[in-house]
Amino acid sequence: MFDWDWAEACERAGINYYPKLVSAIPFAPVTGARLLVRNDFPEPSLLRRSLIDTAIETARESGSSGIHFLFPESPDQEALSQQGFMIRHSFQYHWHNRNYENFDDFLEGLNSKRRKQIKKERAAVRSARIEIEILQGGEISDRQWRTFQQFYASTFHRKWGEPRLTLPFFQSLGSTLPQSTLLFLARSGDEYIAGAFAMRNSDTLYGRHWGCLDQFRFLHFELCYYQTIEYCIRHNLQVLDAGVQGEHKVHRGFLPAPVCSAHWIADRNLRRAIERYLYDEHRLITHHMKQLSLHSAYKQTQGAGVTHVQGPFPKQ
Repeated sequence: MFDWDWAEACERAGINYYPKLVSAIPFAPVTGARLLVRNDFPEPSLLRRSLIDTAIETARESGSSGIHFLFPESPDQEALSQQGFMIRHSFQYHWHNRNYENFDDFLEGLNSKRRKQIKKERAAVRSARIEIEILQGGEISDRQWRTFQQFYASTFHRKWGEPRLTLPFFQSLGSTLPQSTLLFLARSGDEYIAGAFAMRNSDTLYGRHWGCLDQFRFLHFELCYYQTIEYCIRHNLQVLDAGVQGEHKVHRGFLPAPVCSAHWIADRNLRRAIERYLYDEHRLITHHMKQLSLHSAYKQTQGAGVTHVQGPFPKQ
């Protein structure tokens, strides 16, 4: 949910966009609860309304330009919308498990072109004699964490970015959340050449970071998509969340899944401008999702191109 364009527009108009208030999980674009209300609370809607009112009051007192709730779940989204927050729609790419027995079973549901493409890509990795290791939190050694952290950092350095997650952070995940933390490592001989980091819960695998020593043909697809899909099938996970960006994911069995954010803007002129922007963006996003679904990797006779698209989006 990038808002750099909004900030640049404010700078040109002489409006201070910063500071702003943000409710989100850092480095994790994952939908979840943002208004923390106990499940057994007798009137949760009233408490959500009170939390929102307090947030708006805090924003005004602090001189913040606005409040931004990123990836709120449905009850929070509804409450925020009722309190005047603007809803911004976007989408990610998710793979869904249709009770597949194995990877070949998944491939059978794809059209011929995409099935052959995936088989070719996997065969290229095997012919390079690259071995894959899948390790869970407690099984990951310090050497392996150090190696992956270097892979992770190299991805950011190649793109002129700054890696934020440190080696102690990754190590702490392995020790405190051993059942939820995963590394997919690729090895050539005795040397690790690439790695992918993921986390899981009872039904979803979240693929997040990847890195490599050098560019190896199709290895990114093998580690980040095919190995993770196989893992989901083997462990009966229902969803693989591959995050944002990358239309190439559609060719490999992923489909667009809607996500949203909610925004309150203090300046009335800025708010009206963003409202117009979101109206146009909403139409474009809806159309783009439909087009992606029509060109999915699945056999169209099964209706697989549209099965998992939860749209169109609600009207603004």
